[in-house]
Amino acid sequence: MVYVLGSDLSHWNFNQIRQKLQALWDEGYRFVWIKVSEGTGFEDPNWQEIKAIAEEIGFLTGPYHYFLPTISGIAQGGHFWAVARKAEWVLKPVLDVEEPGHYAWTGTKTIYGARVKGCLGEIHDLFEKRALVYTSKNKWDTYVDVYVEEELFVAHWTSRLTPLIPRKWEGRGWTVWQFMVKTVDRDRFKGSWEEFLRWVGMAPNPGDLEEQIFELQQEVAAQKRQLEVISKWIRSYPS
Repeated sequence: MVYVLGSDLSHWNFNQIRQKLQALWDEGYRFVWIKVSEGTGFEDPNWQEIKAIAEEIGFLTGPYHYFLPTISGIAQGGHFWAVARKAEWVLKPVLDVEEPGHYAWTGTKTIYGARVKGCLGEIHDLFEKRALVYTSKNKWDTYVDVYVEEELFVAHWTSRLTPLIPRKWEGRGWTVWQFMVKTVDRDRFKGSWEEFLRWVGMAPNPGDLEEQIFELQQEVAAQKRQLEVISKWIRSYPS
């Protein structure tokens, strides 16, 4: 399996962030998702500096939002957009869905799932692209357990060759895998570098590429015909 390596960071990783990012880059990591918001009122205090340092080194960056089940999902999607829109991003947005234990959650899966879907719908409308859902099999199956169209950013720290995925993604699989934590989170995109660039919209799709090749071939043929005309004219010119 071919992978592109990356990471995801927040203010919790801010200490010696330049050294951490440089170390990742030197190990071949090339993309970083950065936490920008949480709930409806929190903005990560260090996201802009992390983003600036990451992009200075060469990383492609994207924003993520930490979801709280105790608050309206639609309102959270709006808050995420209000913060993330302050900058330009390459990577797709990510919604981080985790266990609700430390937020005194007493609701049901139905409520949790509805709020997650509301948040994802608002993100789709405002960002004009679908988010990835960051979660684990245990967290999603236990607390949410609804079907969503978004791609899976699965968390499973293991040496296994494949991660465990929530049952609602069975048959679809994962797009990004957080496979370990070593100083910072370590992620994998499933695909080649070319496929990754195409996925984020930085490379032409095969149809566009074929069209460009055809246009170049036509231009080369036209130049050859022009050179042939010039050559005939030169040969016919009296010496």
